[in-house]
Amino acid sequence: MGSIVKANCQCGFEQKIHIGGGIGDFKKNCAFPCFCHHCTKLVVANMMANNKDCPICENDSLVSYMHNTIASIDGDRNVISWRLQKDGVDEMLMLDNGHYICPQCKGVSLTFSLVGMFD
Repeated sequence: MGSIVKANCQCGFEQKIHIGGGIGDFKKNCAFPCFCHHCTKLVVANMMANNKDCPICENDSLVSYMHNTIASIDGDRNVISWRLQKDGVDEMLMLDNGHYICPQCKGVSLTFSLVGMFD
């Protein structure tokens, strides 16, 4: 069962995002928010895929919202976490209640909140 989060920024940016995978595809799909440095959009990428190109501009400059260059530095509570197993390696993907780079205003004012689940 996957999770639905909402990305919000004080500039007015808002986007719902599916994280993880459903019961039918969780072994091959692990959706997670990424920032594309080329088209400067928040996109969802399959973290289990070997090739993670931007679904909008097809550039390979995606960075996960967990990456230290755009990840939250002031969060104190986990909003969502998803365990990823790929090629025998375990990784925990997490978003916290801190502030991230907004794809619209480019400020560090984007937040994520849990809004539901999907299957």
